[in-house]
Amino acid sequence: MPLIFIGSGLVIVIVGLKGNVSQLYSLIASDFSGPQSFIYWAIAILILGALGYIKGLENLSKLFLILVLVVLLLHPNPNTNQATGVTLTQMFQEFIGTITGQGQKAGA
Repeated sequence: MPLIFIGSGLVIVIVGLKGNVSQLYSLIASDFSGPQSFIYWAIAILILGALGYIKGLENLSKLFLILVLVVLLLHPNPNTNQATGVTLTQMFQEFIGTITGQGQKAGA
């Protein structure tokens, strides 16, 4: 829990120094509004976590939480312009490719 507070504090300080507060607000607002919002996933995670406090449902709750997290990671991103969407692993590979591509260009 302290890492969450430290991380969010660092984000707020960096955004404040760069002066991009309106961009941060619009990014966060887009995550929690609209038909493809994160709110539905957060509610599902909270409900499944609450089921873990009921005796006899602890293991079922853990299994469903793992399932929800796997679906969150592998579900295609509907906000892309491509018809099929882009999964998290594809976005990560693209990100790594841009970093290594920039490093090679800088070294050449």
